[in-house]
Amino acid sequence: MSATYDAIQTVTVANTTTTAVNFTSISQAYTDLILVGNTSAQGATDDQVPSIRVGNGTIDTGNNYSNTIAGFIAGAGAASFRDSNASLMRFGRLGQNSTQPVGIFIAHFLNYSNTTTNKTIIARAGNETRSSIMGAGLWRSTAAINAIRILEYSGHPISINSTFTLYGIKAE
Repeated sequence: MSATYDAIQTVTVANTTTTAVNFTSISQAYTDLILVGNTSAQGATDDQVPSIRVGNGTIDTGNNYSNTIAGFIAGAGAASFRDSNASLMRFGRLGQNSTQPVGIFIAHFLNYSNTTTNKTIIARAGNETRSSIMGAGLWRSTAAINAIRILEYSGHPISINSTFTLYGIKAE
């Protein structure tokens, strides 16, 4: 039996000034993509809020994204929100000021290479002490996704030692 996922690339944040992690020239040979982030909050002065932009050739920074999030945030209880006509999709709220990885972030890019439909992203994020959040996002473009950018919603640097791995799901 062969593996279903192919690891395409892994990026580890190595310095305290990194504000984005980019995956470019993504192969169109898969049915879906899975992005897994193991996030650290080392040195973070505010909660880390993983966010995504995508594109074809270049990253789309226009107001072409929407997302809906629901979950639990410690200290706030059940929470939900919706962004429409946003410049990115945000998924989750993780911790801050820890030397240990504080959360995991998983995003599933459905049918990312299709050129006839808008793109749907389903994501989960959380950790054992801060939050557990699920959401769905939409990139309003029929272009195939061949570039993904992960950034922190508030513009803060992504915490050092965070790792992000992009996987392709093989067509069977």
